[in-house]
Amino acid sequence: MRRQVLLIFFLISGTTLYAQTRVEHTIPHDGLVVAYPVTQRVVPIGGVVDGDHPLDMSIRLSPLSTNGVQGSVGGAGITLRSHRIGGVGVYGYDLTSAFVTANVPTGQFDVAKTAWLTGTNWTGGQGFGGWFGANTPSSEAAGQSYLAGAAIGTEINVGNRWADFGPQIDLGIGARYTVGLQVVPDPVPADDVVTRTTYPGTFGIAIARAQYGHRWWTGILTSHDAIMRNGHARISRGSSQVADAPKDIEYADGHWKAGIDLSNSKFSEAALVLADGQRICFNAPDACLFHAKGKLYYEVAGEAVFSVNDRTGDATFKGQVIENGRP
Repeated sequence: MRRQVLLIFFLISGTTLYAQTRVEHTIPHDGLVVAYPVTQRVVPIGGVVDGDHPLDMSIRLSPLSTNGVQGSVGGAGITLRSHRIGGVGVYGYDLTSAFVTANVPTGQFDVAKTAWLTGTNWTGGQGFGGWFGANTPSSEAAGQSYLAGAAIGTEINVGNRWADFGPQIDLGIGARYTVGLQVVPDPVPADDVVTRTTYPGTFGIAIARAQYGHRWWTGILTSHDAIMRNGHARISRGSSQVADAPKDIEYADGHWKAGIDLSNSKFSEAALVLADGQRICFNAPDACLFHAKGKLYYEVAGEAVFSVNDRTGDATFKGQVIENGRP
C-alpha cells in the first residue's frame, strides 16, 4: 500500500520565514495524488505578509477504493489524526484563531475558516461543503464507558461583547445584530469560473432521515430559558409584496397523533391571537370562524350562519336573534 507524505519545511532567510510543501504519491486507498510543490513566503519575522495566498498548495486526488462505505471516507488530501491519551479536553484539534485589527467596512467580511466544493459531473451523488460529526462511546466496544455526557455534532457560539441590541424582527433592521446560523442560497467561488447564475434553493434547513434508519426523538428544540423575556422563539416573515407571497407559514402531511399540543403550556395572555377579519377555516374556505366589528361569526359558503355580539352577548342564528339564551 502506498502512502501520502506531507512535508512542510520552514526556511529562514534574513528576517523572512518561508515554507515549502511537498506531497508525494498516494493516499492510503490506492488513490493517485499529483501535487505541485510550492515555496511561498509565510511570515516575515517581526513583520507582516502583504498580498494574497501566503501558502498555496494544489492537490489532485483519484481514490480507487471505498473501505466498504460510500465514497473514499478518510481518503483526504491532507489528514490530521490526533489521539488524546490523558490531560484535559482540547478545544480544537485543528484550531484556526483569527484576530482582525484592520477596519472592516460595509460590504466586506472576514471568515476564520472557509470550505468550498463545486461539482461538475453528478449522476446521483451529493457534494458537501463541510462534514462535521461526533460519536458517543460504543456499548459494543470493550473497555469503553458512558456514565454521562453528550455527543454534539457542531456547536456554534456567537459572543456579543458590545451591548444588548434588543429584540429585532429581521436581518439588517438594526445597525448591530448577531446570528447563530445563517443559511443563504448563494453560489461560492469555483475553479470553473462559470457565470454565477443562481436558481432558488430547495430546503434552507432539513431534518433528514438517516441512511441506516436512525431517527431523532425531537426535530427542533428550543430549551427552557434560552429565549429572552418578551423575545420570540420563532419569527416567520412573509413577502413584502402580495403577488410574491409564499403559500403558507407551515405545511404538514402524513400521520400524526395531534396537530398542535399546547396542553402543558401556560399563557399569561392567550394561546392564539388573531386580528379582526383573520379566519380559522374548515375544509377551507367552505366554513370559517372569525371575528369582525364586535362580533364572532361562523360563516358557511360566504353566508353568516351564527354570530355573537361581544357587548350584549346576543346571538343570531340564521337571522333569528337569541337573547339571554332564549329565542
